[in-house]
Amino acid sequence: MDKPKRIWNAMLTLLIAVLEALVCTLSSAPGVCAQIQGSVFVDCGSMASYVDSITNISWVPDAPEYITTGVNGYVPSAPSIYPNFSEFTTVRYFPDTRAKNCYSFPVMPNTTYLIRGTFFYGNYDSGTTLPSFQMAVDGTIVANVTFDNAAVFVYYEFMVSSVSNVTFLCLLRDSSNSVPFISAISFSFLPADFFQSIVYGFLYGTQRIYFETKYRLNFGGDGLVRHPDDEFDRYWFPIQRSNSTFIQSTSPLQTLVASKIVGNDGSVWGDPPATVMDTALTSSGNITISFPDDYNYEYILSFYYGDLNSTTNGFYPQFSKVGQDSFSEDSAMNPYYSSNEQFSAHILLYWQLDYTPGADIVLYPDHTVSSLLGPIAALETWEMSTNPMATMTNYQDAIAIEEIKSSMNLTDWTGDPCVPVPHAWLACSTDMNSGLSITAV
Repeated sequence: MDKPKRIWNAMLTLLIAVLEALVCTLSSAPGVCAQIQGSVFVDCGSMASYVDSITNISWVPDAPEYITTGVNGYVPSAPSIYPNFSEFTTVRYFPDTRAKNCYSFPVMPNTTYLIRGTFFYGNYDSGTTLPSFQMAVDGTIVANVTFDNAAVFVYYEFMVSSVSNVTFLCLLRDSSNSVPFISAISFSFLPADFFQSIVYGFLYGTQRIYFETKYRLNFGGDGLVRHPDDEFDRYWFPIQRSNSTFIQSTSPLQTLVASKIVGNDGSVWGDPPATVMDTALTSSGNITISFPDDYNYEYILSFYYGDLNSTTNGFYPQFSKVGQDSFSEDSAMNPYYSSNEQFSAHILLYWQLDYTPGADIVLYPDHTVSSLLGPIAALETWEMSTNPMATMTNYQDAIAIEEIKSSMNLTDWTGDPCVPVPHAWLACSTDMNSGLSITAV
């Protein structure tokens, strides 16, 4: 690189840093300059901070620190339906006609975060139909929030890499024109040596993608595991012999109980908590883990198992489709996992082919020796986005809009000015190749 280009790049880097600081200063979110470097648990609609007596989570209110729009709501049915989820007692809902309402979270640029939005409807508004709306992160619509039952909560959890010092979580109206609402948000910083160092660097380079949590399974568990067992309050759902939805076996399963299992090289963030690793399932036959939905995306699967019994000898995972023969895209899809360490976690890439109704993962024992399968203690599955995340509005235009909002007291217009939908009083360019910019106000 020649000297003039190096000087220009240095000046550009400095300019970006100055612009980021200015955006921080002008942002309508009061706490946007205090970057998140741990976990923040937000009880939407709550009026004050508190510590939950069951989960020991320190919940904080959402307004005015993270959002300036919306109305506090109360859910009378929550304490009786979900007595262990204090955060479901309140919601923040958005009856205004804006296309989007956005939370602003202060972050460190080029850092990966685990973001979860949790929604418990509970018929808080005495409505006659179940609501539906959309959730977006940094201008990318990542979920269609829908409900099959007013008394059952849903959640959507993502790993997302930040591009500036602010990350937006937005709720948008869809064609149903339902009133969007949200019960709780968890926002956790992920250490640099975790999962993203493999996926972001090796698989996709500089392309910005996101990952959605699909399953987090605790084999042999007898109840939901979350905080304080899991410091990030990840949800680990139990899978037992009687659960026919996700797991079936050709022979009876055995449950093994062990003390906390720690890797030889020490724990890493991705490890399940001790409570999850204290139970496992083994079988002399196959174990089938079913994915009931029609997915046609890429996945990351992480199997967790421990050498808890001298009669076990690992397992072979194989991918299959209902009503069809087993298949693999290449030889790497059917590796053998040897259970020869006290604790092991393996990550593999799976590209699902275009079949319906969904995929099965069949785990089967190594019959070349006399052994049981496993024991398998846990499984995490993430779906990878098939397209890059949306381009954000360029810095200069974003700063200009912040100045206009401040001077005209338009601070209720939240989020990125242009994506996923622009503010009603401005127009944005549609040429994503040349950058997203504002063309008229």
